[in-house]
Amino acid sequence: MVRAQGSDPAQAASQAQGLLYGMLQRQATMLAFVDDFWLMGIAVLAMIPLMFLMKKTKPQKGGVVSE
Repeated sequence: MVRAQGSDPAQAASQAQGLLYGMLQRQATMLAFVDDFWLMGIAVLAMIPLMFLMKKTKPQKGGVVSE
C-alpha cells in the first residue's frame, strides 16, 4: 500500500513497520484498558459486602459547634 503511494522500497518498508507498530500500540492500549476496567469492577463488587458491615451512627443532638 505504501509503495503504491509512491515511496521507494526502503522507505516503504520503514513506513510499513511504523504502521504495524502504531496498530500494535493501539491494540495493546485497548487491551490494557479492558483489563483495568475488569479489575476495577471486581474491586467494587468485592467492597459491596463490606458496606453491610459498617456501623450505623445516630445523629447527635444539640447545636453545631463553630469557631
